Amino acid sequence: MTLTASLTKPALLSVLTSLLTQQPSLKPVVLSLLPAPSLESFTATLATLEKKVLDALPFSQHGSANLRDEYVWSRIRAPLEEYISETRLALGQFCPPPSSSSSSSSSQDDQQGSPSSSSSSPTTTFSFLYTLTSSVRKLEVLLPRAPVPFGSHSHSSATLPQHQAAAAQANINNPFTLNPRDPLLSFLPALFNQWHILATRLSTLVNQNGRVLSAESVRTWFRQLDVLVNLEEGASSAVGRKASEAVRERFVKELGWLVGVRIPQSQSQSQPQPQSVQAMAAQMMDSKMLADDDDEEEEESDEEL
Repeated sequence: MTLTASLTKPALLSVLTSLLTQQPSLKPVVLSLLPAPSLESFTATLATLEKKVLDALPFSQHGSANLRDEYVWSRIRAPLEEYISETRLALGQFCPPPSSSSSSSSSQDDQQGSPSSSSSSPTTTFSFLYTLTSSVRKLEVLLPRAPVPFGSHSHSSATLPQHQAAAAQANINNPFTLNPRDPLLSFLPALFNQWHILATRLSTLVNQNGRVLSAESVRTWFRQLDVLVNLEEGASSAVGRKASEAVRERFVKELGWLVGVRIPQSQSQSQPQPQSVQAMAAQMMDSKMLADDDDEEEEESDEEL
């Protein structure tokens, strides 16, 4: 311990990197021991990562030229993958899986009425998820749809043998095999799942344990959820918007009564059951494939003429 205490920060980082390289099985242990970053430091890091993606876009803020999606993605892929890698890590730090010790300490912090004092408190978790989701939705609006991998839409499932069609459908329903070229779309299920975990946690605190929340805080939460839902539409923003709507409806259901917010009765009766993020993404990929097929058919018709 005396030896490590005398090392500089870069030297300690080098030792830690070498240790994890030689013993990769220690990575989960090391990550579990690291303290969660502050919300302020995460926000600053997120802004830097987002700026790298935006700077890589080959067009100005006022719109793009008639550029192929493949070209756009060839420019943004590296910074976007860095963005997703870092935000996945932050998601695990701010929203760790519950354990017996962390659950008990978190419950005590919640009941003491000082949620902002803990990095895992509902208030901090909401602020973190809102900050991250706002950034993700912004990118979702600006980025074009990721090009479908070559050959994946050359044959519809209807023209494939039964066993191949079943396998293709299974891949479509898996968010991590929807389109390996779209890391942003693949990240949405993990992100929005944490929103629903938070909604369940808050519902337990309020509706079962009798925890009193500030009415102004709850109103602020609903205003922020409205912002996520009402962002400008983009080429590939349908999945995030619908997932945001599902989160808001869940919060209305669990906490809306605290501030007099209700889902209109006609809306709750007429709306179908909300789809999972995976299902929404699958539908979006289907529409992308069909659109590409139509484009190919139009090109073939033009050549014949």
